[in-house]
Amino acid sequence: MTADTNLVKVLYDVANSMPTYVSLAASVGFLFLLALFLSQRRDLIRLREWMADVPNHPAEDLARSEALLDRAEAELEEILGVEPPPEEVVEPTVVAPPAAARHTTPVPGSQTTTSERPALEQITTEREALLPHPRWRRFAARVGQPRVLGLIALGSVILGLVGIFGSERLLNNNAGPETTTKAGAIVPGDVTVAVLNGTSVPSLGAKVADTVRVSGFDVGDVGTSRQEYDQTVVMYESGQKRAAQKVARDLGVKVVQEIDRPTQLEAGGAADVVVIAGKDRAP
Repeated sequence: MTADTNLVKVLYDVANSMPTYVSLAASVGFLFLLALFLSQRRDLIRLREWMADVPNHPAEDLARSEALLDRAEAELEEILGVEPPPEEVVEPTVVAPPAAARHTTPVPGSQTTTSERPALEQITTEREALLPHPRWRRFAARVGQPRVLGLIALGSVILGLVGIFGSERLLNNNAGPETTTKAGAIVPGDVTVAVLNGTSVPSLGAKVADTVRVSGFDVGDVGTSRQEYDQTVVMYESGQKRAAQKVARDLGVKVVQEIDRPTQLEAGGAADVVVIAGKDRAP
């Protein structure tokens, strides 16, 4: 029974401290994600600065794509032996930068690749579609400010601390008044009680030990006293008088006295309190 009681106590302690470990792990995970977010934000800022420094990059990219397509068509015609069609004068394609395209009106003749270059039209359309919505860009710019990020991180830390202390207090409140003790009060689980049978009644000591265990005390050795007692007695080691009085009240015993050397040896010498079951406890 003692091993089972210790196992239950260990499991209860683990369950009681579990919210603390979970909150700590959540805080560490949040800090890791915050560092990753800051790193990604820094890369995006660099990309935007690069796009601002090279505003003609989309037009140059489109021109290179057209050159590659023209070369591929020429090689294919050469392989198939097809004579190229007569050259036609085609106006050059002009692609405005993404930032300017949203604020300027399209120039006539700037979109002349719709029929001959459908792939280039798709690339240009997808490039515009991938750009974020203006409202989202304004929101991201506000949230991405260092001051706002600092406030978010501070609020997350405060919520984590509130969760830790709140969960511990909630568990303590759910434990009930039996587990919440005042300062200086006797905790039954911290008191080791040995039980001796002071009569000739078989198994009387074991029965009294079960009663002690039900009261929440840690039961130590259970044995037999060499001397018979008419009345049950509670004895205590030095400094354990209050604990002995607590045991006596729970068992309904009136006699409480300091332990003597022979009884101490019979009880094994490791108990804080020794209960000697007398004939008054016999059925």
